Amino acid sequence: MSFDRTYTNTIVRRDTTSDPEQTDHMRTVEREAWTNASFLLIDLWRLHGEENWDEYTPPYLDNIRILLKDELTAAIIFLNSAPDYDTLHLRRRIIAFYHQEIELRGQGEAAWQSAVEDEALVMYGRRYVANCIPKAYLTAMIV
Repeated sequence: MSFDRTYTNTIVRRDTTSDPEQTDHMRTVEREAWTNASFLLIDLWRLHGEENWDEYTPPYLDNIRILLKDELTAAIIFLNSAPDYDTLHLRRRIIAFYHQEIELRGQGEAAWQSAVEDEALVMYGRRYVANCIPKAYLTAMIV
């Protein structure tokens, strides 16, 4: 299936290079976050039906907003300690993932599927835009 390529993706950089700072450990932890989000979706598909995007997306995004808020809280606690750069970068990547889920899925199924087909996702190893973290913080504070 081919989708219209019209979507806004303020999280991932336009260049298609992978994040050179992403380590194997980061990939593993990010995969766990992606898997947990997928389990949320599967539960909602069972409840609403996989084909009912408009039914399962709002409760999914509500859950993602909670996860984003929790991750931001953890990041703030972490920043008050002596953070090492790799752990800080991992936290930023997870925050970018949650924020991207909210942004892309909030634009509708066609936007989400187009981003997947374009491999324009943080979870595919793409680099994120540095200023997405303050936006994520503001998004979480609205919840």
